[in-house]
Amino acid sequence: MVERKVRVRFAPSPTGPLHIGGVRTALYNYLFAKQHGGDLIFRIEDTDSNRFVPGAEEYIIESFNWLGIKFDEGVSFGGNYGPYRQSERRDIYKKYVQVLLDNGKAYLAFDTPEELDAKRQEIENFQYDAKTRMMMRNSLTLSKEEVDALIETVGLSDVRNELATSRPYGKQRRLEIARALATEPKLLLLDEPAAGMNPQETVELTKFIGEIRDQFHVTILLIEHHMDLVMDISERIYVLDFGSMIASGTPAEIQSNEKVIDAYLGVTDDA
Repeated sequence: MVERKVRVRFAPSPTGPLHIGGVRTALYNYLFAKQHGGDLIFRIEDTDSNRFVPGAEEYIIESFNWLGIKFDEGVSFGGNYGPYRQSERRDIYKKYVQVLLDNGKAYLAFDTPEELDAKRQEIENFQYDAKTRMMMRNSLTLSKEEVDALIETVGLSDVRNELATSRPYGKQRRLEIARALATEPKLLLLDEPAAGMNPQETVELTKFIGEIRDQFHVTILLIEHHMDLVMDISERIYVLDFGSMIASGTPAEIQSNEKVIDAYLGVTDDA
């Protein structure tokens, strides 16, 4: 039997400074590789884009250089088995995710973080497993047609097999809305959906909200500070100032309302 060369890896997330526990793990792997004439690989787990910290990857590499722990291949070191940054391997994973889905070995989940938190309150030591998944909103409890329709409606067909956290903020917000639509709501609450979006994403969001309102015949309650979005999409607007309602009406009525102008633009010296 041919012996395979030892290959061990250290795969930190670029979400902040290197932890001493991570150093210990890397050191053990480094010593194990050296003892057996193997290689130590440096991989970056950067799929959690929400927690990504600019400069963290460089800091981690600099720390290992200072410690004298040498990697044989990986991010910034090269090698024959790249890419070594997880976000650059999505196309590889998509292929095998689709194989799992096609063979009934995996499923798509639409549960929101809020719904999962509610289940944790309802069920002691709740875990999303074979015992509980049939009471959740996923492609096991929804028909294939329903799942495909939801994904198509929110414009996520091209990224359906990718990690949600690896997508831009605009795509993540579309996924959250798809999860909500799976419950067939009569009222859909959108709390500052444009927060963190760039101008182009906001324009696309405005169009998207109008489409789901008309297609699903759902009432949308929008809480938002982005005035262009509010004016473009709303049929009726309610304006609050320090928790009290100061005006209500159509976009045109609100735009010319003196109380709204005074509260949000300020009273001029001549007034």
